[in-house]
Amino acid sequence: MLKEKLDRLVDYVAQPGFDSETRKAKKEYEQLAGEIFEDDKSFETRTLGFLEWFILDRWLSGQTDTPLETFIRDSSANLEESELEEFRCLLTSVHSLFQVKKVKTNLVTVTELFDDNRYEVSHERADLLFKKNDLFEGRLFYYQKMNQFSDSFCFHPLASQKFIKVEIERLIEHEKSIALEIENLHQQITDNQSKINKTQTQIDKFRKKIEKADDSQRREMEDSVFQYEVSNSNTQSENTDLEKLIADKKRLLKFECQHNRKTLILKLSYMNLRWERSRLISLEDIYTN
Repeated sequence: MLKEKLDRLVDYVAQPGFDSETRKAKKEYEQLAGEIFEDDKSFETRTLGFLEWFILDRWLSGQTDTPLETFIRDSSANLEESELEEFRCLLTSVHSLFQVKKVKTNLVTVTELFDDNRYEVSHERADLLFKKNDLFEGRLFYYQKMNQFSDSFCFHPLASQKFIKVEIERLIEHEKSIALEIENLHQQITDNQSKINKTQTQIDKFRKKIEKADDSQRREMEDSVFQYEVSNSNTQSENTDLEKLIADKKRLLKFECQHNRKTLILKLSYMNLRWERSRLISLEDIYTN
């Protein structure tokens, strides 16, 4: 079961060797999602949310591996390949904001709100937990050939949905602007390559003429060929630089996309926590920038 695998990972990071890293991660998490206390109504769910973020999303200090990735590496000699593969399935979890579209007894259909992907998710007694149009934070796994949620949810109030969707749209527009920059750079490379091809055609024509030309014509045409070749070399160098720039922008887009979405999700979680604690404060004064 998915829960058993997640519990196994929680036990893994509960080892003394993770104490310092866990404390550091908790401070980072609380800066975005707020500090939680045992008397908070959602204490258990939010604690689980932190542990999932720590285990599945956060790189360990000085590394580019999450605790899940170190667990898989450390356990490779001790676990059967089939069980290792079950843990590898957890690497592709989707931590996001979802909206409920349809609910059946043990099945809920949701839309992921950043990329507009639709999922049918198996969940025992889904009809008791979800209602149509609910907007919530959750973590989705494709595990044992089905989509499943973990048990960490943060359901946002109906009146907050307009604010949340505006914030999501703002992030998506920023991502689109970077993607458009990348598309324009690709077009520039295509245009440059077309220019190179046309110039190469001219070079080939001159070389054929050079074979039949007298000495004075040959020198003039060889000078032209040289100029064309220099132009092509410069254009090819420009394309090489553009390709490097595209690679950098793609890395930036991937990093910013992940970072900004995670930040928004956790910021909204903190707003939800404040709303949970402070029912005398207007919801519009909590879900705001």
